[in-house]
Amino acid sequence: MSSLNDYIRFALDIEDHNIVFKDYFYKILNGTKYKIYEAELIQPACPFCGSVSLIHNGHLKIH
Repeated sequence: MSSLNDYIRFALDIEDHNIVFKDYFYKILNGTKYKIYEAELIQPACPFCGSVSLIHNGHLKIH
């Protein structure tokens, strides 16, 4: 795990190790500068039922 990933996880108080932070960037919206974190959820199967056909962002993943 990278030090950037550890730092962001600590700063945002996130304990879920399935969330991996890829990068961050700045964006100005309505004259205010925001820091945007880009992350990915690494979870191949549902932790409750074990199903591998998870719905990501409203899309059904089918093999």
